[in-house]
Amino acid sequence: MTDPIESQMLELVWQETKLRRNRRKKNALAALRDKVEGVIPPRLIRVLEEAFFTAFQFVFCQGAGVIELTFDKKKLRPSGARPDLARLERRIKGGAFANTALATIEGGGLGLVGWGLPDIPLFLAMLLKNTYEIALRHGFSYEGKGERIFILTVLRAALVPAESPEGPDQADDVAERLDMGLALYENETETMRQTSQALARAMLVGKFIQGYPVVGVAGGWVNNAVMRKVSDYAVIKYRKRFLRRLGRQNAGPVISENGDE
Repeated sequence: MTDPIESQMLELVWQETKLRRNRRKKNALAALRDKVEGVIPPRLIRVLEEAFFTAFQFVFCQGAGVIELTFDKKKLRPSGARPDLARLERRIKGGAFANTALATIEGGGLGLVGWGLPDIPLFLAMLLKNTYEIALRHGFSYEGKGERIFILTVLRAALVPAESPEGPDQADDVAERLDMGLALYENETETMRQTSQALARAMLVGKFIQGYPVVGVAGGWVNNAVMRKVSDYAVIKYRKRFLRRLGRQNAGPVISENGDE
């Protein structure tokens, strides 16, 4: 008889492989981004990267309390040791759809008046809100240095090129060490900067267009695309952690390096 946890893990691996394969295809947005990068001075790209990094430092490290005002932790956490995965899936999709719609409207609205850079902290807050909700629905916290590093690696994994060594496997590695109680060697500030660079490149077209009134409304389209990419990867990565946790519970307690169960 097939182990249900193993079957679901294989399904997640297939989903992730499909996402990677789709990212290797040259879509219209990727082609436009390459053209835009060719005409934008490197100094402006660095300004965008620094804007994301500054927003991360504020929103990610200090803005959690404000983001938490937008959801109820207790209602989002799963009930019971083995929650209904089908019901969990429906709730996650519903929450992600609502957050993506808000990010699209917000990006389009600010683009309409030609505000590109001011959109960054707002969009980042919504991106993190969606990720926090996915974490809570799977029974995980988003607080603490280890969890913050994991979230950063998930965001980067969703946006870097499929062939990049800083891809999805690194997020899995961080998750496994984190859940086993092993030490994380990643530096949070450096990981934050790397993720800022990935976000800046992914949103380069949107931020460039948003700087022009009226036509900047198209920036909401880029917000939508990035939000969906991150949401898809976050669900896969947290679902993997969730299933591994179930597997360890079935196998017995795990002893960390500190001797704690």
